[in-house]
Amino acid sequence: MKIFFLGTPDYALRSLKRLAAEHEIVGVLAQPDRRVGRHGKRVPPPTAAFARQKGIRLFQPERPRGKEFRRELESLDADLAVVIAYGHLLRPWLIDMCPQGMINAHGSILPAYRGAAPIQRAILDGCTETGVTVQKVVFEMDAGPVLLVEKTAIGPEETSGQLFERMAALSAEALSKGVALIESGEAEYVEQDHQAASYAAKLTRDEGEADWSRSAVRLARAARAYSPWPTLYTRTPDGKLLKILSARATRDGGDQDPGEIVSASGRGLCVQTGDGVLELLRVQAEGKRAMEAGDFLRGAHLVGGDRLGPA
Repeated sequence: MKIFFLGTPDYALRSLKRLAAEHEIVGVLAQPDRRVGRHGKRVPPPTAAFARQKGIRLFQPERPRGKEFRRELESLDADLAVVIAYGHLLRPWLIDMCPQGMINAHGSILPAYRGAAPIQRAILDGCTETGVTVQKVVFEMDAGPVLLVEKTAIGPEETSGQLFERMAALSAEALSKGVALIESGEAEYVEQDHQAASYAAKLTRDEGEADWSRSAVRLARAARAYSPWPTLYTRTPDGKLLKILSARATRDGGDQDPGEIVSASGRGLCVQTGDGVLELLRVQAEGKRAMEAGDFLRGAHLVGGDRLGPA
């Protein structure tokens, strides 16, 4: 098939490579090159770099709109559009431009977790299963009819970063199957149960700050969900940032207040929460490398009774 591909980051690159090996990619729409690093060198996003390498026609507007832009895309004469992690709201004309419409691989089992952060929210909520849904794109967020679903278990210690890697590969597989169904004329779309929809809002930096009034179980999940970004973090008594890279919920606590250190020894760092105790396993102090909590404590001068959290 002649496919017009919309996608920007590494997460989308696997799908682009898979489809390019099986079909004709007539164009790629990606975010513009961005300045990175101390010297501000312009670096193309992964999908744009791939398109340039393969000689595929590339579009990188700041905003995907305008009459000339529309004419250029329509001239591609694509059969189908495929979008995954592009990063812009799409106009109805672009969604409906191709005869076979536009499909998307969304990182959840729809209608659950529509929105920007389905992988992180699923871990945060304690889900043990997630998946990739290939849906037909409509002018409403993640509300299109479903073509197929590929499911996968979420490991009990799996972080968002680790799950992202697996989901990127699963998305490529799901899109390959979906396009094959469309090409063969065997595609059947099923409407979602919109009454059962839930939403996965975009993560914010502030969300990573540990709320010690939460349960230890919830905070342990937050450490996984917010890895690698924004990370779960707190403040030591002297106001310095402490990232919590790995943690687990342990025994019930005593009479300490949430955020109060229950124990701090070579064996670990335990903090009282609103429900239970959180054992910090791996941390990163401000200006330091990541390390085991026991190693951190040897130079941190923290003792039981000290309090973590906002000043």
